Amino acid sequence: ALTLVNIWFGTVAGTEYSLVITWSSLIVSIGSLITTNFTPQIYLYRAKEDPKSMIRFSATAMRITGYGVALVLGLVCVFSAQLFTVWVGAEYAKLYPLVWFVVIPSYFTILASIGAIVYTSYYKEHRNKFEVKHYLSHQFEVQ
Repeated sequence: ALTLVNIWFGTVAGTEYSLVITWSSLIVSIGSLITTNFTPQIYLYRAKEDPKSMIRFSATAMRITGYGVALVLGLVCVFSAQLFTVWVGAEYAKLYPLVWFVVIPSYFTILASIGAIVYTSYYKEHRNKFEVKHYLSHQFEVQ
């Protein structure tokens, strides 16, 4: 996206966009760090064949992550003009509306990653069964 902004709108707009996208990347990285800590426990519940506990834990993990990231995201969005003033100077404080549009979708990306962990834990087991069945069906095909 940054390359397209540079090409279409010029280097000044590209620089401004890169400053905003830095905050989005930071929030996604923090959210990924948090959700990665929940992965082993979700896999453990899956290995124990305990879907009720896995769903309960995943829902709790999603709430914890959602509230924590929402707090950080809200602070970044509300105080973005002041953050830009302190970070790169007052001439970039005008970018605060762009922060709202770029940073808020990262919240949903982070929450979806927890659901992806649950999906992955189920998919790994069924994928192996499918691959073996698919391999065997091609090995014994009569031509």
